[in-house]
Amino acid sequence: MKLSGAIVSLLFGMQALHAADLGLGIRTQYDVAMDTPLNRIQVLGAHNAWNDSGATWANQRWPMNQLLNSGIRNIDLDLHMNNGQVQLCHQDCSAIYGAADNYPNELWKIRNWLDANPKAIVFVDLEDRANNQAGVVGPLTAVFGSLLYKPSDKPASRWESAREMIARGKRVIVKSANNTYDGTVVWQGPLFATGAAGGWNSRQVKFVNTANCTVDGAPIDQEKIYAVSDSKLGKDVLPDSWIDETGTIDGSNIPGLMRCGVDNVDADRWDEGMIASAIWSWADGEPNDYNNEDCAQMRGDGRWNDAACTTALRFACQDKERPDEWRVTPAAGVWQGGKQACAAAFGNGFAFSVPANAYMNERLRLAAGANPVWLNYSDQAEEGKWEKYDDAPTRWDTGAYGNNEDRAQTLRLPGAGAVRINIGGSLGAGDVLRVYDSNRRLLQIFSGALAHSLVVADSAIIAQLVSDAAGTSSGASVSIEALATSWNSGAYGNNEDRSQWLTIPGAAALKVYLHGSTDANRDFIQVYDRNGTLVKSLSGAIATSFMVNGDSARIRLVSDGSIAGTGVTASVKPGNAYVFRRLVDGRGKCIDIEGNNMANGTPVHHWSCQGQVTQLWYHDPDGLLRSKNNPDKCIDVYAFGTGNGSKLVVWDCNDKTNQRFSWSGQTLRPAHAPGKAVDVKDAWWGSFDGQDLHLWDYQESWGQTWHWE
Repeated sequence: MKLSGAIVSLLFGMQALHAADLGLGIRTQYDVAMDTPLNRIQVLGAHNAWNDSGATWANQRWPMNQLLNSGIRNIDLDLHMNNGQVQLCHQDCSAIYGAADNYPNELWKIRNWLDANPKAIVFVDLEDRANNQAGVVGPLTAVFGSLLYKPSDKPASRWESAREMIARGKRVIVKSANNTYDGTVVWQGPLFATGAAGGWNSRQVKFVNTANCTVDGAPIDQEKIYAVSDSKLGKDVLPDSWIDETGTIDGSNIPGLMRCGVDNVDADRWDEGMIASAIWSWADGEPNDYNNEDCAQMRGDGRWNDAACTTALRFACQDKERPDEWRVTPAAGVWQGGKQACAAAFGNGFAFSVPANAYMNERLRLAAGANPVWLNYSDQAEEGKWEKYDDAPTRWDTGAYGNNEDRAQTLRLPGAGAVRINIGGSLGAGDVLRVYDSNRRLLQIFSGALAHSLVVADSAIIAQLVSDAAGTSSGASVSIEALATSWNSGAYGNNEDRSQWLTIPGAAALKVYLHGSTDANRDFIQVYDRNGTLVKSLSGAIATSFMVNGDSARIRLVSDGSIAGTGVTASVKPGNAYVFRRLVDGRGKCIDIEGNNMANGTPVHHWSCQGQVTQLWYHDPDGLLRSKNNPDKCIDVYAFGTGNGSKLVVWDCNDKTNQRFSWSGQTLRPAHAPGKAVDVKDAWWGSFDGQDLHLWDYQESWGQTWHWE
């Protein structure tokens, strides 16, 4: 194998599953490296990636899209001048082995794949023999545009992580060793070169010994970037002494290169066996969710397996400052105890973690002494969605900002199915805050005074602040919180102000349940809809339910300075759109309330439909029929009557079974007496305004037939 000027490329995140994709293992390895600096990422590269065919001189058998789908993230392209144009070809464009091709077309294949895989980053490596800046750089700018991660985008003192790059919409790094370029778009080779001072084009031959992880006898420096490349063509048709000396990259040596920490394994003729040999994470056939296994463990051989989270194992702990330093807790426990166990055993400088590359994985295997250990990786929140449950940022305060700034931050809540985004602060005129989901799909743009809240069905969001040149401001604060469907305020003290959003994404309306107590007329439970409008203010003994429009409700407890209380429990259930309609019988008359009297015990009857509020009803998620005239009043079977003639009245809504009605065909049946139907009294005499409603044995009559209008 030969070591050339280093090249970097990667995909991070879970891309769509394609037929050519070999599965979760290769995708996991990019996913766990999302927060790892670029100089510590391991990727697979394709030498002369455009040159794909069945020909003897073809470098690849798979086309570009299949290479990317299968895990290739570094794309090598050879550029030459041919008939006055920059063209892809190998050495001599007119030769039979030249494989001349259209340069922009291959770039568009990469761009189209990136558009379909929004959490991906790809590096393009140019062996540039064209020496034509306009012809080389022009298509790059036209195809990739703002996706290009330029040299000026990199912080001066560190490498960024993929997550940081994606947050700013930077997903393509293009590198070339052509030093005649100005370096504004294309990274010059020496910036990445390790052991090859002239960059990629020099292709200096060096021997990589995977037995002791050395390059020409010197230990591999894990902080530097190494690329190992070869050409199978040398073995096939082009005798070459350095290929005979160093060997060809294949399934026999890829695992060793990965374990040694080589950043880019760049090879010809990738196939399924080679891809499989590059998988160092999940073992063959894992994870399989056998008996609902939702937590990842490293086996004694270093490969991963999913296991029951309640199994007692020791924990993998990583030094936060030195990521190659791993320790294993002396005590075992269930998976959920990993964070506390690592801190207790080794201090706050260590975190329950998961390896981000094969070198780290090998270091952990050695530290574990061939014993299984828990990894911080789980799909317990959603089957098949494996996540690292780390202390990800959930709040971003931009602080005061200047002119022409472009900042971005990803906020995450691992395991959350949805989050609420809270936005505050102030932006200057012409400055904007853009909020994206984790796939960088734009959700909304904010400006001016900021006091906003929105819900997204995602566990992560990206916030981006972009300022113009006109002025500055104090900045914005953005935070996310997990969506809850229940809340226990707990006992409270004096002068407290607590609150919790309860949300069910996509719900048209919510039914809110409240139980508990506060100091009457002094401490209050206030309920707001998603727009911040006060819906209810309750005090004293509380046992109620009611509807709120939209998918969110904020429950707030506010106490004064007198005495403490026990607080409340709150929960929500999704409902249909909170719209009141008429309930009409078989003769076209509407359910109505006698005399428009909302007092408990007032009879319910039918009357000619006239559209007044006493004829409008809402069927809530538990079957309660709520009156628009007072949504806290419901149709009730008086005294839980179950016999024929049991009358229907209006009563305070209480969620008991004599207020819960369900449909059976076109009849309405009470939950406490499902064998009875809501019936118009004396229907056999005809249909007259004012006939009361009661229960009766089911019979096929107009007086038991109901529908919504």
